[in-house]
Amino acid sequence: MMLAIGNFVFNTRLGQAAAAGLGIVAMFFVWLWRHDVRVAERARTDFAIQVTKETEKARDKAVKARKPAELPGAADRLLKLHCRDC
Repeated sequence: MMLAIGNFVFNTRLGQAAAAGLGIVAMFFVWLWRHDVRVAERARTDFAIQVTKETEKARDKAVKARKPAELPGAADRLLKLHCRDC
């Protein structure tokens, strides 16, 4: 059986073409697999960078919101503006 397959692949043009075609298809799938790994890694890196930037924006916004609360009279301003039953 193996001898017949070997003779077909190595001794006929059709067998050689089929082996070459199979090799090309295999190389394409190996390339595609490696490419998908690189694309997934790049996507993870881009996502991490985006999350870091959004976190920094949220932190800066929170710091700006806290600054007026540190000024003298902040509690009185809060009561004057937002306390409904005082």
